[in-house]
Amino acid sequence: MPIQVSIPVFTSRNRYALSVGRPNLCAHSSILPTCTGRSPFPLDVGDVLIHAGDLTENGSFDEVQAELDWLSSQPHRYKTLVARNHEVLLDDAVLSRYPERRYGQSETRHDLDWGSATYLGNSDVVLDFPGLERRLKVYGSPTTPRYGVSAFQTPRNRGV
Repeated sequence: MPIQVSIPVFTSRNRYALSVGRPNLCAHSSILPTCTGRSPFPLDVGDVLIHAGDLTENGSFDEVQAELDWLSSQPHRYKTLVARNHEVLLDDAVLSRYPERRYGQSETRHDLDWGSATYLGNSDVVLDFPGLERRLKVYGSPTTPRYGVSAFQTPRNRGV
Protein backbone atom coordinates (compact mmCIF):
# COMPACT_ATOMS: atom_id res chain seq x y z
CA MET A 1 0.00 0.00 0.00
CA PRO A 2 1.49 3.42 -0.93
CA ILE A 3 2.06 6.28 1.50
CA GLN A 4 -0.02 9.42 0.97
CA VAL A 5 1.61 12.78 1.73
CA SER A 6 -0.31 16.09 1.84
CA ILE A 7 1.83 19.23 1.38
CA PRO A 8 0.56 22.84 1.31
CA VAL A 9 1.39 24.84 -1.80
CA PHE A 10 1.46 28.64 -1.89
CA THR A 11 0.29 30.60 -4.93
CA SER A 12 -0.09 34.36 -4.90
CA ARG A 13 -2.24 35.27 -1.88
CA ASN A 14 -3.96 31.90 -1.62
CA ARG A 15 -2.72 28.78 0.07
CA TYR A 16 -3.61 25.27 -0.99
CA ALA A 17 -2.98 21.87 0.51
CA LEU A 18 -1.85 19.43 -2.13
CA SER A 19 -1.67 15.67 -1.82
CA VAL A 20 1.16 14.80 -4.14
CA GLY A 21 1.39 11.61 -6.14
CA ARG A 22 4.60 9.74 -6.92
CA PRO A 23 5.04 6.11 -7.88
CA ASN A 24 5.09 3.93 -4.77
CA LEU A 25 4.55 6.94 -2.53
CA CYS A 26 1.01 8.24 -2.92
CA ALA A 27 -2.25 6.95 -4.27
CA HIS A 28 -3.81 10.15 -5.64
CA SER A 29 -3.72 13.96 -5.68
CA SER A 30 -6.16 16.64 -4.53
CA ILE A 31 -6.15 20.41 -3.90
CA LEU A 32 -8.17 22.51 -1.45
CA PRO A 33 -7.94 26.08 -0.14
CA THR A 34 -6.75 26.68 3.45
CA CYS A 35 -6.10 30.43 3.24
CA THR A 36 -5.85 32.20 6.62
CA GLY A 37 -7.60 29.54 8.62
CA ARG A 38 -9.04 26.09 8.62
CA SER A 39 -10.15 24.67 5.36
CA PRO A 40 -13.91 24.53 4.80
CA PHE A 41 -13.23 21.29 2.92
CA PRO A 42 -11.88 18.04 4.37
CA LEU A 43 -8.38 16.96 3.46
CA ASP A 44 -7.89 13.62 1.77
CA VAL A 45 -7.32 10.82 4.23
CA GLY A 46 -3.65 9.93 4.16
CA ASP A 47 -0.62 9.00 6.19
CA VAL A 48 1.25 12.32 6.34
CA LEU A 49 0.09 15.94 6.43
CA ILE A 50 2.85 18.54 6.11
CA HIS A 51 1.70 22.11 6.69
CA ALA A 52 4.45 24.34 5.33
CA GLY A 53 3.62 27.54 7.15
CA ASP A 54 1.35 30.55 7.34
CA LEU A 55 -1.06 28.50 9.39
CA THR A 56 -2.39 31.81 10.78
CA GLU A 57 -3.04 35.37 9.66
CA ASN A 58 -1.49 37.25 12.62
CA GLY A 59 0.09 34.54 14.78
CA SER A 60 -1.64 35.32 18.09
CA PHE A 61 -1.86 32.59 20.74
CA ASP A 62 -5.59 32.03 20.22
CA GLU A 63 -5.17 31.87 16.45
CA VAL A 64 -2.22 29.44 16.58
CA GLN A 65 -3.99 27.22 19.13
CA ALA A 66 -7.18 27.07 17.06
CA GLU A 67 -5.17 26.01 14.00
CA LEU A 68 -3.21 23.41 16.00
CA ASP A 69 -6.53 21.99 17.20
CA TRP A 70 -7.73 21.82 13.59
CA LEU A 71 -4.47 20.25 12.42
CA SER A 72 -4.60 17.64 15.20
CA SER A 73 -8.18 16.76 14.26
CA GLN A 74 -7.13 15.64 10.78
CA PRO A 75 -7.15 11.88 10.17
CA HIS A 76 -3.50 11.61 9.04
CA ARG A 77 -1.19 9.37 11.07
CA TYR A 78 1.51 12.06 11.08
CA LYS A 79 0.92 15.82 11.11
CA THR A 80 3.86 18.20 10.83
CA LEU A 81 4.01 21.98 10.88
CA VAL A 82 6.72 24.31 9.65
CA ALA A 83 6.15 27.92 10.73
CA ARG A 84 6.59 30.89 8.43
CA ASN A 85 6.56 34.63 8.86
CA HIS A 86 2.94 34.76 10.12
CA GLU A 87 3.55 32.55 13.18
CA VAL A 88 5.09 35.31 15.33
CA LEU A 89 4.11 33.53 18.57
CA LEU A 90 6.74 30.89 17.76
CA ASP A 91 9.56 33.44 17.29
CA ASP A 92 10.78 34.71 20.68
CA ALA A 93 13.22 37.18 19.08
CA VAL A 94 10.45 38.98 17.19
CA LEU A 95 8.19 39.10 20.25
CA SER A 96 10.95 40.59 22.40
CA ARG A 97 11.58 43.34 19.81
CA TYR A 98 7.89 43.91 19.01
CA PRO A 99 5.82 43.03 22.12
CA GLU A 100 2.71 44.54 20.48
CA ARG A 101 2.72 41.44 18.25
CA ARG A 102 1.45 39.50 21.31
CA TYR A 103 -1.94 41.18 20.71
CA GLY A 104 -2.49 41.67 24.45
CA GLN A 105 -2.17 37.96 25.22
CA SER A 106 0.16 36.69 27.96
CA GLU A 107 0.42 33.09 26.75
CA THR A 108 3.62 31.99 25.04
CA ARG A 109 4.50 29.21 22.61
CA HIS A 110 5.23 27.04 25.66
CA ASP A 111 1.53 27.19 26.59
CA LEU A 112 0.39 25.72 23.27
CA ASP A 113 -1.21 22.28 23.16
CA TRP A 114 0.36 20.72 20.07
CA GLY A 115 -1.96 17.70 20.16
CA SER A 116 -0.76 15.21 17.57
CA ALA A 117 1.15 17.79 15.50
CA THR A 118 4.96 17.89 15.35
CA TYR A 119 6.63 21.28 14.95
CA LEU A 120 9.71 21.42 12.73
CA GLY A 121 11.79 24.52 13.45
CA ASN A 122 15.21 23.98 11.87
CA SER A 123 14.78 20.33 12.75
CA ASP A 124 13.67 17.05 11.27
CA VAL A 125 11.59 14.04 12.14
CA VAL A 126 11.72 10.50 10.81
CA LEU A 127 8.32 8.95 10.19
CA ASP A 128 8.05 5.17 10.25
CA PHE A 129 5.52 3.17 8.29
CA PRO A 130 5.32 -0.32 9.80
CA GLY A 131 4.54 -3.03 7.32
CA LEU A 132 5.65 -0.90 4.39
CA GLU A 133 9.38 -1.12 5.10
CA ARG A 134 9.52 2.66 4.51
CA ARG A 135 10.71 5.68 6.47
CA LEU A 136 10.26 9.32 5.52
CA LYS A 137 12.58 12.02 6.88
CA VAL A 138 11.02 15.49 6.90
CA TYR A 139 13.06 18.63 7.59
CA GLY A 140 11.51 22.03 8.22
CA SER A 141 12.90 25.53 8.61
CA PRO A 142 10.82 28.69 9.13
CA THR A 143 13.65 31.01 8.01
CA THR A 144 12.78 33.51 5.30
CA PRO A 145 14.57 36.57 3.89
CA ARG A 146 13.77 39.81 5.76
CA TYR A 147 11.15 42.05 4.18
CA GLY A 148 9.16 43.50 7.09
CA VAL A 149 8.24 43.00 10.74
CA SER A 150 7.45 39.30 10.71
CA ALA A 151 8.73 36.10 12.25
CA PHE A 152 11.81 34.05 11.39
CA GLN A 153 13.42 36.58 9.10
CA THR A 154 17.12 36.83 8.34
CA PRO A 155 19.00 39.63 6.57
CA ARG A 156 18.88 39.30 2.80
CA ASN A 157 22.67 39.40 2.56
CA ARG A 158 22.94 36.20 4.60
CA GLY A 159 22.25 32.76 3.19
CA VAL A 160 18.99 31.13 4.16
